[in-house]
Amino acid sequence: MIKKENKRLIDIKENHKEGKGTIRIKHCFTQNEFSSSIRHCSETIIPKGCSIGLHKHVQEEEIYIISQGKGLIRDLKNTYEVVEGDTVLTKSGETHSIENIGDEDLRIIAFIVTY
Repeated sequence: MIKKENKRLIDIKENHKEGKGTIRIKHCFTQNEFSSSIRHCSETIIPKGCSIGLHKHVQEEEIYIISQGKGLIRDLKNTYEVVEGDTVLTKSGETHSIENIGDEDLRIIAFIVTY
């Protein structure tokens, strides 16, 4: 299946998960287009100074691939700086947030897989 750029669903989220500002989620495919346990696949664009707030994953894992920019990942214990090319895995039971701390959009390819 191929989905052209102009056919992708875009969600605009204000203060997503109690984060800061407005982010855009460009869905690669929607959950009902998968036959597997993938429930989310998107390019998420977080403008300078914006963030996705702290949230917990239960019975699922989330993978981030940082494709542009510079961000700050927080979990309940640590803070990590991420840049283009870095990958992040948040396992079931873990909590995380991400904030754009760079001068350009932070772009993330995000996948959520359920158990």
